[in-house]
Amino acid sequence: MSKAPLLVLQMQRMGDLVLSCPAVRLLQRSFPGHPVWVVAERMFSAPLQPLTPGITYFDASKLDQLRQHQFHIVLNLSHRPEAALLAGSLHSDALFGPYMKDAGGQALHIQGAWQLYRAGLTGNNRYNLFHWADLNALDMVSLAAVKNSVWSAPRALAASAKGHSPRIGLFLGASEPEKHPNASFWAELTKLLRAKGAKPVLLGGPAEQPLGRAVAAQVGDVTNMCGRFSLAELVAFIAELDLFITPDTGPMHLAVWAQTPVLNLSMGPVHAWETGPFFPGHHVLRANLDCTGCWNACPPLTCHKHIAPPRVIAAVEAILQGNSQQKDDAAAAFQRTGLATRLAGLELLESGRGKEGLYTLTTLCTGRALPGQQHSTRNGNEAETTGLLAFAEPGVPQARQLLANFWQQWFISTLGHAPAIPLEHTAAALAQQHPELAKALQGAARALALFTVRLPAEPKDFSHKFSEQWQETPQLVHPLAGYAQMFLQNANGSLAARGTVLQWVERLTSLLEKR
Repeated sequence: MSKAPLLVLQMQRMGDLVLSCPAVRLLQRSFPGHPVWVVAERMFSAPLQPLTPGITYFDASKLDQLRQHQFHIVLNLSHRPEAALLAGSLHSDALFGPYMKDAGGQALHIQGAWQLYRAGLTGNNRYNLFHWADLNALDMVSLAAVKNSVWSAPRALAASAKGHSPRIGLFLGASEPEKHPNASFWAELTKLLRAKGAKPVLLGGPAEQPLGRAVAAQVGDVTNMCGRFSLAELVAFIAELDLFITPDTGPMHLAVWAQTPVLNLSMGPVHAWETGPFFPGHHVLRANLDCTGCWNACPPLTCHKHIAPPRVIAAVEAILQGNSQQKDDAAAAFQRTGLATRLAGLELLESGRGKEGLYTLTTLCTGRALPGQQHSTRNGNEAETTGLLAFAEPGVPQARQLLANFWQQWFISTLGHAPAIPLEHTAAALAQQHPELAKALQGAARALALFTVRLPAEPKDFSHKFSEQWQETPQLVHPLAGYAQMFLQNANGSLAARGTVLQWVERLTSLLEKR
């Protein structure tokens, strides 16, 4: 007898659908014998079918038949109200993600500690080090399952480029203009690539056709394929490239699945730790600014100014030379090439998997700081600790990264997994390397406890007050404050839920007191 299916609802854009595929693969391995069904927009799912064997796709416009089935797990990864209503109406042994039981004013609830964490990142992602693709699965699979998974590496660069001019695809656009360079940037990069002997090709969908024409007009003789391919044809073309240079967008994730080496130009309101190229061995180039990773498109977009075409060329040359494939320390190898001078104001990172098996980014090269380069924060009321969260003392890891590492380990431990490094050790490292920061975090935790105790008794009053005022707590504790908001709101402000939040605060302060 066939086992009950596993159903994933992903009715968003192509990039969101592709980032759901790692979770689907983990589900297939963790629940053998259960068919996997995915609800998605057909225009996005059809080209993915050859890359995702074993998945049955359902058109998002034809959902009635799903209500006739019993599912083992329903996982809703969509933000659309109809997805929440569908999730709440299906029969399943377990449900994760947003759901509503009816459309008549029933409040939205979120099932699953990690799905709740994922929802709490909206406007609150400064210290987040969890990739979306990992977060999608952590409620249902163990860290051991994540760690034991094998993710396809990109094709060897040195071998593919040897003996011919490397074919380099330039995907021009993204979902928002702030996330991609302008026509002048792409034109200059195209000219520099051709001067280096490469064969650049302009790529994009129908939305990128005006940008493609503008770039071609500035360059002259260049292959412009914007709007020429169907999505399936685009995937096939990307799979033949030696390198794919792209902003944070859906085709970037398609290239990763096709094992084409990716250089992600991470700019604007994106965070490479959350939506960067997911498989190991790909590269990210981003501005070395304290505000990097913020979801807000703050004018002026300083990060755009730092990611200049000559610096991109420096990264491309280093990648094509295969320095990251050397067996010695990759970061040292990059530094020996003099890349730090050529990458002024930027940092080059490589995607990989950390000790828990979760996504990580390793810094291969940090360019020298530009004159007047600012590292002050733009997203939060952390004026009281700006000095701690900008540049750290020489030889001491940057405070922001230390704090982000701590919060990652905190949530792994608190939400039901065993971190590779005991949380006590992470707290000790924080306190030893930045005692002032640990002390400030302890004070911030106490402020959150006091705020929680003073919440109104009525759920409707509580919900409004917390939603409006939790951000008044110090920035250092925002990861816990944001999660507490979602947790309490999800529980209608119950006394039991408030008690749980106070237990978290007590644990946090206790950890820091022992250091």
